[in-house]
Amino acid sequence: MLGSVLISLAAYGGLQVDHHLSSQAKNDKAAVVVTKQLSEFAVKQLATNLDEHQLDGQPIADHPRVFLNFLQNWKGKTVHPILQERMALFRKRKVISVNPCVYKSALANAGCWVTKPEKAIGEQLVKSLFKFYLMPPRSSGYYGNAWELALAYDLACTYPGFRQEDREEIENRLEKQLEELLDLLADDGLSMWHGRASVASQAFLVAMVLDHSSDHRRELLKKSQAYFLDLMAALDLTEAWPEGYNYWIQNRAIPIALASAAYINGLQHSQKGEKIREIIRRAGHWVVYATRPDDKVEGIGDEGSRVDLKDVSRPYIDFIAQLTQDTELAEYSEYLYQVHQGQSYYDGWRWAFRLFNNPQLVKQPVKSKQLVFAQGKLPVADIFGKGGFNQAYIRSGWSDQDTLISFRAGHQFSHHGHYDAGHFTIHKQSPLAINSSTYGRYDAPHRLNYAIRSVAKNTLLIMRPGEAVQPNRFFKKNVADGGQRLVQPTGSSIPSVSYWYKNLYKGKHLEGGTIARADLSSAYSYLYADLTGAYNNSEYDDNGDIGKVSKVTRELFYLQEQDQLLVHDTIATTNPAYIKKWLLHSVYQPVVKGLKLVQGETHNGIMTSDASEATIVNGNSRLFLKKLLPANSKLNVIGGPDYRYYVDIDGNGHTWDGVNFDKGASNKKWFDPGFWRLELASTASQSVEHFLVALTPRLDTKKLNQSDITILKAEQNYYAVRLKSTVVVFLADANINQLDLDWEAPLKKIYIVGLAPKQQLEVKGKQLSAQKIAANLQGTAVMKIPSQTMQVHIGLLKKLSTKG
Repeated sequence: MLGSVLISLAAYGGLQVDHHLSSQAKNDKAAVVVTKQLSEFAVKQLATNLDEHQLDGQPIADHPRVFLNFLQNWKGKTVHPILQERMALFRKRKVISVNPCVYKSALANAGCWVTKPEKAIGEQLVKSLFKFYLMPPRSSGYYGNAWELALAYDLACTYPGFRQEDREEIENRLEKQLEELLDLLADDGLSMWHGRASVASQAFLVAMVLDHSSDHRRELLKKSQAYFLDLMAALDLTEAWPEGYNYWIQNRAIPIALASAAYINGLQHSQKGEKIREIIRRAGHWVVYATRPDDKVEGIGDEGSRVDLKDVSRPYIDFIAQLTQDTELAEYSEYLYQVHQGQSYYDGWRWAFRLFNNPQLVKQPVKSKQLVFAQGKLPVADIFGKGGFNQAYIRSGWSDQDTLISFRAGHQFSHHGHYDAGHFTIHKQSPLAINSSTYGRYDAPHRLNYAIRSVAKNTLLIMRPGEAVQPNRFFKKNVADGGQRLVQPTGSSIPSVSYWYKNLYKGKHLEGGTIARADLSSAYSYLYADLTGAYNNSEYDDNGDIGKVSKVTRELFYLQEQDQLLVHDTIATTNPAYIKKWLLHSVYQPVVKGLKLVQGETHNGIMTSDASEATIVNGNSRLFLKKLLPANSKLNVIGGPDYRYYVDIDGNGHTWDGVNFDKGASNKKWFDPGFWRLELASTASQSVEHFLVALTPRLDTKKLNQSDITILKAEQNYYAVRLKSTVVVFLADANINQLDLDWEAPLKKIYIVGLAPKQQLEVKGKQLSAQKIAANLQGTAVMKIPSQTMQVHIGLLKKLSTKG
């Protein structure tokens, strides 16, 4: 589709880049927008023909090639000096480092040999290689275990007594397995952000440890490298893993990290090694940012138990910290130990601790069960997978008392991903605004009709009566929940990055949300996301109609110092009668005044109110919600044992005849038990609706005075909100050049978002003489208000200068 694509990626901000596209791509406006947001590495991969790949770099002759490169000239008579220093530091810091010799696997034997180089141990290692049972790889379910033998063999090659004929026999076994892996990759059935990732990383790792003197072996290496580079471009697109953290850490993370290490350490004169190192570093930082103050990962897909960060997370983090020499990752490993102690290393990986963990990366051991090591070292906000997955995290700080906000506005990548463009969560010591999905049985009604859908998230529903939502045979009944299109809910087949791109805005229509503007600073964070592509819209409707929306956008503005979040949404529907809903899920029942029972009981049913405020309580944590827009709306409260997974199945929105999809739900402790949700539902029949909601998380038990949160002005082209001494203005029209604001209480700052880069704007009002301010490169203008005394002096000086 693209032909030749050349792109120069500018600094991320307003997403302004230079691009030169083929004439065909220029006609595809949506595709151009997406391409502009991708990294140079990913964009080049879009135009790559895997069959024409030329080998990048040359494999080094010595072993090990995967990691511990300092062992390449080691004689194997005494423990290498670097490992001796490592062990001495462990002893000095009183770190319990497990002896790999107490375990019996081939990998453990390899670790034992490296840390205790004795002939008997070396011979035992060689024997274990021959005893190793290679599981045949399959196209689904289990992808083989050749990577384990390859890693053990790479370390075993440092044993001087490993005879050449024995090495050849092991390599022949690995070569046969490599051919089977490449056969699987040649079939388009494997999906990139699923099984293909496992097979591609495994194939490249195996290919790298072989002798490459034959033409056949070099051809195998070239093919496996082509597939692996495509995988790296895929990971570069997302940085987070679209299936969810559990699938990443249990199935993909360590083999991908090992294969990346083989690329970086095992190839000389490589052009792409450093980029791969950066991709792996970013994937590691994603884990740090996604870690909640309660020591769990914020889930993003079909999740499982390992969001608790036990067992496999620390071995993975240790390995990539050593690979990237990243001190923050090394300190994060120390944090994991403080939280989980011995359970921070899975029993099957404890043999690797002395080899994976490099204590020299940490000058002072982390002793805290909090992420405070990151304070002042990592930004409080970041976006992972810019232009692709668009997963953002915003913090007020790194302690367990601080607020964590997550936000996603990206495209679709995997069948284990969810339909959640625009979804945000809020965590302050306890989960407050949550993802209420659970993952039990894959084809259960709960997953298909609730958990993967927008209705389970803190995003927007646009109700269209009779909307057809039955993407395949697994969906036994039509459930029109009002959410986003279900693209690949029960199976994905994305064989390459190029295929994924070609199915954006055409073909499979994998498009979702895009972050069109981001301004992340230490004082505030602003995100503007276009969510239109995620819904049936006027450009594409899987119902074959004109769509239900022509535009859906979401803006988030978070003030770090005040610890307040504003969410502004604009929804333009193709039919003014379609009901629009703003959702927020919680663990416990929200406190709302004036509730009237519609169905069920007070603590197990559906209620509605005309109130504009709500309070969510979880332990010592509070979330205060205030609705500012729309004026004509209802606040619905839905939940309890028999309503927690309630879904409107006909898309009507006026009646309460839905279904509670609890069959197949999971009550495992790693899920946030989402029993309740708030629905802010519009009641006016109009094509364009604005939702504007203020959210304030707090730890104290004092009631928040929400009278400080008011709408100063709601014009057609801008909306101004006062948060006590601060005003935030959302512009609906970037061409506006003047604002007229009036306020009663003293103000300190005015933030204006939605301007063009460096655009100038005049601000005036009764309390303020006209002043001109200019936006930054991200289109945000910040105006400090002088004190009243200073304003009087400024006004007097202006009058005198006019008279003079």
